[in-house]
Parts: sequence; C-alpha cells; structure tokens
Amino acid sequence: MSLRQKHESVMEEKEIKIALVDDHALFRNGLRGLIDGNHNCRVVAEASDGAEFLECKEAMSADVVFMDPPRAGSDKRFLSSVVTLNPERVVYISCNPETLARDLDYFIKKGYTVKKICPVDMFPHTNHIECVVLLCR
Repeated sequence: MSLRQKHESVMEEKEIKIALVDDHALFRNGLRGLIDGNHNCRVVAEASDGAEFLECKEAMSADVVFMDPPRAGSDKRFLSSVVTLNPERVVYISCNPETLARDLDYFIKKGYTVKKICPVDMFPHTNHIECVVLLCR
C-alpha cells in the first residue's frame, strides 16, 4: 500500500461532523456548498439561531460548530449548550468586538483556546469589521 493510499484510508475513516448556526440562509448554504465538496465532512445540523440549535438533536454529534451570532452576541444558554456539546473546534464569526471578547472569555473559562483570529474587512471605508476566530479544545 502506497503512502498516499494509507493517508486516504485514514482520512476516509474520520468523518468530521459540522453544525452551522447563522440567521442568514445564504451564509449557511454557502458553507454547506464548501463542506459538501469535501469527502470527509458532513453537515449534521443547521439552525438559524441559538434557540433552534438547542432543539436540534442532530447537533449533539458535531465535531465542529460554525456560529455567527447577531451583533448582541450569544446568550449564556446557547454558549452553555455549545460547551456541553463539547465539539473539538468552534468557529466563531463576529461583527461586534465587544460581544466577541465577552463570548470568547466564556469559552476560554470552559477550556477552549483561541488558535487563530482573522479580521475581515467586509465593509471598506467604514469602522465595521468581521472577525473569524478558531477555538479548539
């Protein structure tokens, strides 16, 4: 067996299960399109907000949670449900640095580490910026 075949065999064994939480269907559809093109990733749950996520039993098997809360950030109940789910990774997309800092503090206190933060200037010539944060257990 070649090294490539061994690598492909290992990659096929581990399926990455993803939950998407965002109030914009277009965003969820775009992510789903990217994820569906990857042979070892599968979207197991989608929700338009934290309340819908809490009711989604399929989310309980997710390895990664993509979340893009409203400007007000996430509420404690939703953050607690993500921590209880215990995904290996959380990708947090935020348009508000204040609520991002507050919510990251919560995740850090619950055992997550910020691995990367990437600012994205979605609105040039304004003071608004999106931040994408990778949190890992």
